Amino acid sequence: LPLIDTGRQENMSERFIPPFSITQQKVLAIVPKITTVPSLVGSACIIYHVLVHRKLRRKVYHRILLIMSCMDFLYSIKTFLSTWIVPAETLSWGAT
Repeated sequence: LPLIDTGRQENMSERFIPPFSITQQKVLAIVPKITTVPSLVGSACIIYHVLVHRKLRRKVYHRILLIMSCMDFLYSIKTFLSTWIVPAETLSWGAT
């Protein structure tokens, strides 16, 4: 959003929070939960595959792939839980 000088004092949060409708808030809360499930499954499969096969663990490529998959797994969990960790006082849909 572009910054508009209105001539009055306002805090930063008033200038950058777009007014989302309830429907838009629901979509923004639900879509990340749907898209993170395949990411979690894919990362878990890669982690399992690299850890089970001893030959793969010796190769640098697979070690890097393992670390990247672990980080993606953690990020996917964070994204899945993103709206649940928001305080209810924020009045956004899905906040607990």
